[in-house]
Amino acid sequence: MSALIFRKNAGAASYLAMVVLLTAGTLHLRQHQHARLGCCDYRTYVASQVDNRDMDLQLYRSVVHFRSIGFYNESRERCLEIIETNHNQEIVGKAREYLETGLLDHKLDDAVQLKYNTAMKEFRDNPELAEKLVRQCLNQDPKFFHAKGSLALMLSCNGQSRQAICLLDEVLRQNPKYARGYFFLSQIYDQLGEADLASTARLKAAKLDPDSMFY
Repeated sequence: MSALIFRKNAGAASYLAMVVLLTAGTLHLRQHQHARLGCCDYRTYVASQVDNRDMDLQLYRSVVHFRSIGFYNESRERCLEIIETNHNQEIVGKAREYLETGLLDHKLDDAVQLKYNTAMKEFRDNPELAEKLVRQCLNQDPKFFHAKGSLALMLSCNGQSRQAICLLDEVLRQNPKYARGYFFLSQIYDQLGEADLASTARLKAAKLDPDSMFY
């Protein structure tokens, strides 16, 4: 995984391929951890591995990690935990920003999240199945804007860039702080050779979410 390098100007397919690798690796790691840890929750696990002085930072990093590989419920739960129990105001502020710039305002149904993660895992080898699963996710939860963003990238990979842009424009009208949506838009504009629009969208994403590893 450490050998995987993602460039800011990589195409939508490269981004989705990276998400596939991250998701697959995390699913395997998660299964291994659950088997080893039993009923211990993630916070207990972290506490056993790091000094208490680093607890806040480690918990925040778990927020970033879970969101990056599509475990939105877990990321949202960590954010809420930080806000409710943490006295480190800097970390609390970052958690609030994460809730505003890229997480749902409700708990995603577990079956929908699993289907979405399966779609990301299948995209590289079976893009038609991946698109079908993502559309099913949206039928079950129309407010799942991450799925709309992924669907837009899938459409752009299939040569339907203009349809993808229209879909992202819709998502961003409804979720104007969705930082990664602007990043997706920049990727598609890069594919179309529209450098100025790509740069504007990428800068918007970076302004909303300056700590992201993607832009």
